[in-house]
Amino acid sequence: MSFLWSRLKAVPAGFWAALGAAVAILFLFMRGRRLEGELASAKVSAEVARARVEVQREHGASAVHLQIAAQKSQQVLKLEEARTLVREKGAAERKKLATMSPKELDEAYLQLAKDERPLDS
Repeated sequence: MSFLWSRLKAVPAGFWAALGAAVAILFLFMRGRRLEGELASAKVSAEVARARVEVQREHGASAVHLQIAAQKSQQVLKLEEARTLVREKGAAERKKLATMSPKELDEAYLQLAKDERPLDS
């Protein structure tokens, strides 16, 4: 066990910071993909609700389905707003990283590795 610990301690802190940053980027990427999936699912649900309204108009029970369709549409709008915010935040972060010097990037990665707060905050 001490051999493993000594080998881990021998790896430079910059590597661990870069690894932490890579995990953070992967987490944000996966979160964005999950959000896209939720948005697509919500759009399908909204269309299904609208289709049910059309079918139920013939039977006179469309009021319930109209309400469900409106709720699904609101959910789609909220998810699209969240997607926009995530894209803007990602673009701002990429722009910020592009303007930093290598020394500033190293310091930022080290600070990220030292932070104890969750990555999605």
